Amino acid sequence: MQERPKNKNFGGYWELPGGKIELYETPEIALLREIQEELNIKLDKNSLTTFSFITHEYEDFFILMPIYISRKWKGMIKANDEQKIMFCDEESLNNLKVIDADIPLIKPMIELIKK
Repeated sequence: MQERPKNKNFGGYWELPGGKIELYETPEIALLREIQEELNIKLDKNSLTTFSFITHEYEDFFILMPIYISRKWKGMIKANDEQKIMFCDEESLNNLKVIDADIPLIKPMIELIKK
């Protein structure tokens, strides 16, 4: 999970890393790019497993986000935007101030952690 920078929308809330799909990108390619930009690591497209998806309506926009899992990466995880990042166990996931769109994923992520 990563904490949104205080100077951005929803600053101080925690969220899954990722971001917007740019023109002509597939969701998978966008994720590879965003993870490298945000966490300084490289994912292999073939290591991605579809986990779920999120739809959420905020006051002024709507999101549809595919969610993937990858258990393999190259490099050392480092927050490029100087935000806090953390790997979470069940207790920490339940105690984070999570952005609204990611809240429905908390239970499924806890189940995944238990496996």
